[in-house]
Amino acid sequence: DLSQDLDQYFMLSEELHKQFSDTYDLVLLDTPGNLGSRVTAALTAANVVFCPTELNVYSSQALGQLNTLVQQVKRRLNPTLHFSGLLANKVNGVLNGIPTKSDEKEIYLNLMKRSPDKLLGLVGKRACISRAISNGEMVSTTDELSRKSYEEIKGFSEKLLRILG
Repeated sequence: DLSQDLDQYFMLSEELHKQFSDTYDLVLLDTPGNLGSRVTAALTAANVVFCPTELNVYSSQALGQLNTLVQQVKRRLNPTLHFSGLLANKVNGVLNGIPTKSDEKEIYLNLMKRSPDKLLGLVGKRACISRAISNGEMVSTTDELSRKSYEEIKGFSEKLLRILG
């Protein structure tokens, strides 16, 4: 039945609104990396979507698929959905805000050329981030690499919050 199929996409939106609209101004949904029904349900519930992505060929192809899905959801299920941008994540070396590894640099520069306003930040791949996540802690600012990671994440967060208003 078609109505039951559509219900699965709207249930999350309805539940989030019921549970959190009086308490929170902002709710972040972290979805799996695949583009299945959970992601479609999250997009149906969302006002804004941003995507952390790695700068590799596989992720670039997935971004095209995500863009198609966002446009379909916007057209058919959620006309208020807005794609705010990308966070280049797990970048293998950054110098002056640009990836140093040639393949990552090429993808980054292509993204900047196509949609400079959609690239919200760049976060290097560093052990301090993995360690903080594993320990359930914030990224420390006790050493230079940790401070750099903290500043990159903070810069992205500030851009995203400005977009959200």
